[in-house]
Amino acid sequence: MKIITKLFLVLLLLTGCTNKVSWGERYFQLLNSNEESKNKYYEELRKELSDIRVESKATYVYVLMPIKDSKASIDGDVEGAYMLTIDGSEVTEDWGVTYDYEVQFKEAWLGEISAARSAWADGDSFNWSAFAPIYNKEGKVVAILGVDYPAKDVIDLYPEWNRDGDKWNGYKDEIKEAIPAEIQAKIDEVKAIAEKYATKLSK
Repeated sequence: MKIITKLFLVLLLLTGCTNKVSWGERYFQLLNSNEESKNKYYEELRKELSDIRVESKATYVYVLMPIKDSKASIDGDVEGAYMLTIDGSEVTEDWGVTYDYEVQFKEAWLGEISAARSAWADGDSFNWSAFAPIYNKEGKVVAILGVDYPAKDVIDLYPEWNRDGDKWNGYKDEIKEAIPAEIQAKIDEVKAIAEKYATKLSK
């Protein structure tokens, strides 16, 4: 009997059939605690985001949420500012940093895999950002994963797609021109990374 039990446990470990609580569910519990960065899950959740950053070769990886009554909330205004809660970047931002509304935040919160309409300057380089929803065990969106990925290769070719440059084409919402193939490939690449890891965090 003991041998059978041990074999069963080994099989569970090998097949991944364990009762591990997903990132999204632990994050949901953290939110409900109102303890923010003091919650017992905070550091392990941050470390998992940092691991994603390293594995994906992203510049920054973090989660955002809409805001209600000055706090991150799943019931917040999806067309208002968004709050950074957990940052897996090499140099981390504190819980509570806010970002002005951008349409890709809302799109991701409503269930889409979305990308910024242009890149942004980061020192001597550039990043393109994409966002994807993270779910808890009941299928509710509890955060959006943000991935900022190096984009210097395409911005050197198409500087008008850098929103911080003087040649910026000005797109913030709908893009009304044909997107160069290299730009579209970068957008698709970053969106795929965001989707891959948001899906992993939700399971």
